[in-house]
Amino acid sequence: MSDVSKPAESPATDEDQLSTEAKSDGDEAEQSSPPPSESSDESELEGKASDEVEGGEEVVEKPKAKEPPPAPPTTKQWMMFAVVAALTAGADLWSKAWAVKRLSIPSPRVVPLCTPPAGMQHYMLQRIPQNELVVNRSYFELRYMENCGGAWGLLHGAQEKFRRPFFFLVTVLAIGFIVHLYRTLEKDQRAMRIALPLVLGGAVGNLVDRLRLGYVVDFILMHWKDKYYWPTYNIADVAITIGIALMILEFIFGGRSASPAKAKAKKA
Repeated sequence: MSDVSKPAESPATDEDQLSTEAKSDGDEAEQSSPPPSESSDESELEGKASDEVEGGEEVVEKPKAKEPPPAPPTTKQWMMFAVVAALTAGADLWSKAWAVKRLSIPSPRVVPLCTPPAGMQHYMLQRIPQNELVVNRSYFELRYMENCGGAWGLLHGAQEKFRRPFFFLVTVLAIGFIVHLYRTLEKDQRAMRIALPLVLGGAVGNLVDRLRLGYVVDFILMHWKDKYYWPTYNIADVAITIGIALMILEFIFGGRSASPAKAKAKKA
């Protein structure tokens, strides 16, 4: 029988060996290399997000600059402040002098100052009210009155040695605070520039009365058909009330009107 010879296997070439080795090395590298970490992807995204593009140019975020302090009032503003305060105090003191002369007469006897006599709960007035002026019998009158206390009868029955120094100290502190607050006003706070001197003038008018007389003269009386009476007040109280009302309006609405200007300043 004749032997059938098998075809001889062709020897492996160098190129085949190199390709197989490279393939095995690539598989090992894929198995050994760790998967890409998530932190690297996040850092790349954050880096891209931080670079804002505007008109094809990168915008670098600058550190926020501190707002400069408000400029101090000018000489003209200080003069206006003093004039409004002086006119308010002058109008108040003039009206009180008129009320004393027109709406009251001297007391025929000497009575203790702001102190109830023995057996009485209320102190007696230093002057006797007389010749009241009735503007409207149901609503409005001018009637002389003396107030030994503060607003709404504060410390009305306190002793004289405590009451007068207390009101003097409180008024001096209030005046100092008003002047300091006026120095720190911003340019657009126009209502406050009128409110503060009004409050200051009213405080000075009442302080002069307390130092000169020991009490405050009131003469404006408002009521509703002899049923509801508002406490008697004076021009100083009117100025203080208007000033406080302007402050409240400035606090509520002033910030809204000033916000665009402040926003532009911050952006610049």
